[in-house]
Amino acid sequence: MASSNGEQPPESPKEANAAPVAAKLAMASGRDGCERLKDLVSREDDATTMVVAMATSKNVDDTRRPPPPRVIMDPQLLMAARNGACQSLESLASPRP
Repeated sequence: MASSNGEQPPESPKEANAAPVAAKLAMASGRDGCERLKDLVSREDDATTMVVAMATSKNVDDTRRPPPPRVIMDPQLLMAARNGACQSLESLASPRP
């Protein structure tokens, strides 16, 4: 493809002469898996290896936090709402003396 000044862009010598390379994908999670992947990558040919790393942040406090309390709805209120009983809903929702 010609550029705006009419010159042809130079071709990459690697692109013209390169043989196709089989691609491999390896993924790891956790400290042990990442260490094994690191060892595997260190044994590979540097010219054909690409490494992509993604970090995750997980606060230690998040794992120790108790689960939120379960909210339980009054079964009578649920049935009145389900059946569309407005009078029952009003009596159940109003404060009792």
